[in-house]
Amino acid sequence: MNKRVVGGAIVTAIAIVYLHLVLSVYYWLADLRGSGLVAPTWDHLALVALLVGLGWWGTRRQWLARGLPIGLTVLLVAFFLLGIAQGFARREFGYDVVLALHLAYVPELFKMLYDGETLGMFLVYIAMLAAVLALITAGVHAAIGRVLREAGATRNRRIGIAAGTAAYAVIAIPLAGIHGPLTAEMGRQIDTALHIEQHLDEAGQRMTLETSWLKKRNPFRQLERPPTIYVFMIESYGRALFTDDFPQFQSYAGTAEGKLRQAGYGLRSRYLTAPVFGGSSWMANATLLCGVRIQDQKRFEALYRSEVACLPRLLNEAGYHTILAASNITYYDERFMGVLPFKQLYYRDNLGYKGPRFTWSYMPDQYTIQFVHERELTKRGDTPTLAYFILTSSHHPWSKLPRYVADWNTIGDGSIFARLPPQKFRNSFVGGKQVNQGFAMSIEYSFQVVVEYLLREAVDDNTLVIVMGDHQPRAPIADLKKDTWDVPVHILSRNPALVESFAALGYTPGFTPNPDAPDVPMEGFLLHLLKALAP
Repeated sequence: MNKRVVGGAIVTAIAIVYLHLVLSVYYWLADLRGSGLVAPTWDHLALVALLVGLGWWGTRRQWLARGLPIGLTVLLVAFFLLGIAQGFARREFGYDVVLALHLAYVPELFKMLYDGETLGMFLVYIAMLAAVLALITAGVHAAIGRVLREAGATRNRRIGIAAGTAAYAVIAIPLAGIHGPLTAEMGRQIDTALHIEQHLDEAGQRMTLETSWLKKRNPFRQLERPPTIYVFMIESYGRALFTDDFPQFQSYAGTAEGKLRQAGYGLRSRYLTAPVFGGSSWMANATLLCGVRIQDQKRFEALYRSEVACLPRLLNEAGYHTILAASNITYYDERFMGVLPFKQLYYRDNLGYKGPRFTWSYMPDQYTIQFVHERELTKRGDTPTLAYFILTSSHHPWSKLPRYVADWNTIGDGSIFARLPPQKFRNSFVGGKQVNQGFAMSIEYSFQVVVEYLLREAVDDNTLVIVMGDHQPRAPIADLKKDTWDVPVHILSRNPALVESFAALGYTPGFTPNPDAPDVPMEGFLLHLLKALAP
């Protein structure tokens, strides 16, 4: 056989395999199983059939020879990018991408990469990303053109391409199955984008029905002695901290528990199952505050279309002063405040911070707590208060942590943190050599801030303190497929009756939750709170 013909057949086979791999990314990246790459896809088989047919029919049609590879290249690169996005979302967070909603978050991803890296490494990653995308595009265009030309050359070559692809499908499908069609998923994404308002309205109506029990009456109005409530939501504080990988943190937690008990605090804990994993903290916070599961961006956006009565609204109606301290919120959002109507919002631009940034966290947790304490908590008088702190110092990538300031009175405008050398770890947005160490130290820092605050301040016996995590940490610390989605929640108070009211709800003494307690979703905590406080 002619060497040139054999060589051409090999190159064509490589082109066909390359197109298969580009389409298979959607199915492979989400779980990294080999079958995701081996299994044929309906889209790939249809593509080869199309190229064989058009190669024979359109060999003399110049517009087809020039225009078709470009059009198909754009389509396949779009499939590839959708596969990257879907695989990333499913692997990292456990939910599906909705392009109509998630495209707005692409700049934020690049911003997180920028904040978590040096400028040099950020530029290297951007250059690598651009190069990979250019190579993928060039490769797809060349592969499509190759198969199209080969199919248009002779009848025998067309038969060879078709027969080889069919033989592969016959062998691979019984072993690995068949995926797709990916074209249908792209169609669903387009349909969702075209009818996004309808989809969100329908989801909002469902969420309203799911929480209709809260609209019948406001239970907080029934309380004879409404307690002040402090909530400290610690970023990435998950059940992973209570595994054998983190004995140092468990030792610290035991020491902290002893100090708190000596200061008169009672303490009970349990696990709650978060709606997200590894990130998307805003969904976890909304789930906790609204008593409805928000496990993806569609449900979060639909919350704005719903009539769900979230905790701040219920407490406002019961005479509470409600405060949200969220240092990583960068702007005031009317929609957000409509659903979660805190009376006072402290976010990045009105916290008055003059110190350095610590990777993704705009300011240290200690500063946020001290600022709100001075501005609000020392002046609340007899008014019951909800102070909800979203703490961010333990956010991935765990590479740069602030130092704890022993004398809180010297914190001032935060410029002191510029004079204190930060704790640094060899981690980055994409990985690192000290991931476990940096993560554990970041959680310990946030815990230390909260514990020392509670020991330092004269928290009265009608204050309920809730310390909890928003979601499990991302890989490699926790695995979305293998680990639970549980986060610890701790109930503290100097009033034993407040703490013991949670005993019947599965909260056990101490900082370490019972690992064998029945699963309770995070949205169930609002009901727990109501039951515990019920007169």
